[in-house]
Amino acid sequence: MKFVIFDVSSEYGINILDLLISIPSRIMVTDELRGKDIAERAKEFLSRHVIPDKLEDMDDTFLTSIKEMIR
Repeated sequence: MKFVIFDVSSEYGINILDLLISIPSRIMVTDELRGKDIAERAKEFLSRHVIPDKLEDMDDTFLTSIKEMIR
């Protein structure tokens, strides 16, 4: 089964990040992620998303997962 999610407000990417890295996924963005390496592109991806209050202190965990997803 395949799903397409249009995340216009960048609200879902962080909430479903665990699913995105656990199954083959493709994420398309309208503006290319800036950065000279994966770490900088991961920070750019994270900065574009809404992070729920309860998850605000998990930036390092998110960045690790985002780097894995970008690879």
